Amino acid sequence: MKRERGSAIIIAILLVTAIGTIAFSFGRILILEANNASVYENGVGSYYAAESGIEEGLLRYRYSDFSSVPFDTWKLKDNSSVFRADLAGEIEITGSSIIDFKGINKNTSTISDPSKQYYDLRMGYLGNGIDESPFYGQDINSDENLLIGDILDTSYGVNKPILKIDHDQTLTVRLPSTFVNVSNDLSAFFKYDSAIDSADLTANARVIVEAIDSSGMSSRKNVVFNSDGNPDNFSTVDASIANRSFSLTQILTGLYPLGVPLGSEITLKITPIYYDVQFGLISTKCQNTACDMTNQTVVPGPFTTINSTGYFGGTLRTMQAKIDRKSGTMYDLYKFVIYNAGQ
Repeated sequence: MKRERGSAIIIAILLVTAIGTIAFSFGRILILEANNASVYENGVGSYYAAESGIEEGLLRYRYSDFSSVPFDTWKLKDNSSVFRADLAGEIEITGSSIIDFKGINKNTSTISDPSKQYYDLRMGYLGNGIDESPFYGQDINSDENLLIGDILDTSYGVNKPILKIDHDQTLTVRLPSTFVNVSNDLSAFFKYDSAIDSADLTANARVIVEAIDSSGMSSRKNVVFNSDGNPDNFSTVDASIANRSFSLTQILTGLYPLGVPLGSEITLKITPIYYDVQFGLISTKCQNTACDMTNQTVVPGPFTTINSTGYFGGTLRTMQAKIDRKSGTMYDLYKFVIYNAGQ
């Protein structure tokens, strides 16, 4: 009988242990489910915060398609400064006023109240996107510069149709008044298909370059592929028949020999005749010595990109929108982060 009593105690202990283990497991599952539900709910809040940032970026673009955030540098890819605000309308600034706002560093500035919805906004009109170079072209050598060598590279423009101008079609690039006010100028590079006979190029290839200021006054010149000394052409044409390419520098100076109208936006139109060309455009203040870190030296690219990250309850969501600057069409929103705990 004593031996039977001892066995019953052991069995009871095992049963209690098993029941406790099962209860603990169910409790753990319930806690995880509750946490997941909380993350999901907070993720929805951060999604709407990110969406609010996108909407603000669209409003800024509607006010001026030259809008750029943050305001202190074009180097968004190397700079962590953002415009941060919560949905209650409070703005975190580093200057003495909103006018002095230069952005905050998102890597060192923590979210002050996780129970509020915040968004970090970045937007710009750089070469091909928010993290591209400050010119209309492709930085083949990754040196933040655009030279004829980039254009001649066989990989230039591959899968980037925006860098090709079809013959008899016009590429339009609008330059802000700030670009003109700092005595900036432009260099352009053109490359024809290597299969085109060189004799045909010298006989037929030309490009019409036109600039229109804010008053509607137009200045226009023809650039013949293989000409020197023609008074209707720029004196700075540097053509290479072997490479089927040519360079064109000091474009604004050539179009406005008496000086570019200060305070005026300039609309530059480039139309290749007879043959398609691959194309690149850079400001003289960005070339060789690189940009001076201000938006005044940036040649607006074909797109404005708006990037917004929303925060709420320890989660974040990131969204990005791309606007075709020529047509004003907005491409689909890209949603990069679903749920991510922490900042």
